[in-house]
Amino acid sequence: MIIFDSLAEIFTYPDGEIETLEQYIKRRDKFDYIQKLQDSLDSMKVLYQNPGCLNESEYNKAKSKIQDEFEWWEANIFNEFGDI
Repeated sequence: MIIFDSLAEIFTYPDGEIETLEQYIKRRDKFDYIQKLQDSLDSMKVLYQNPGCLNESEYNKAKSKIQDEFEWWEANIFNEFGDI
């Protein structure tokens, strides 16, 4: 069972690990970010394997979403993972 101390904003895990709310939010955001990239890659895979499976507007929408995810990734990769 995970215990959250709201006064100290600390999570205590069953194995004794302690994580602050800020660390948890950063870890969750990284996971969400990686999941969005994976979803974009999956969409890209479908588009390349079955280019005729979408009509033109659906194709353009999917293509735009993929491009947006990768542009955001390129702009934020160093900040996102604390490499600056």
